Amino acid sequence: MSRIRVLVSAPSRVISGALADAIAAQPDMEVVGQALSSEDLTRTVARIGPDILVLDHRKIPAPVDWASTPYSDRPLKVLAIVGEDGHGLIYELRPCRALLGEMSPPSLVEAIRSASTAEA
Repeated sequence: MSRIRVLVSAPSRVISGALADAIAAQPDMEVVGQALSSEDLTRTVARIGPDILVLDHRKIPAPVDWASTPYSDRPLKVLAIVGEDGHGLIYELRPCRALLGEMSPPSLVEAIRSASTAEA
């Protein structure tokens, strides 16, 4: 079985690293890159073609130019983390916007697994 290829995008190396560590600890997931800005995100998505993008949506909004473009044999699925004052939520932004629940490492991992098996 192939591993789920995940790109992480957050505005700080600390946040991005913590998200990447939680994801990389899973045997069925692989962190294929990290992006710290919108510009870096656009280039990295085009170059790597991940299965799932996890981003801090409040700090790095999803660029419009790739939001509807497939970068591999299937469309990119996007999970957004929105956090404030120690409270966070996970949203699926693509293929459709849906609140997935409270943010925690286990809920993030489950959201990635779910998104990877869902039809676009």
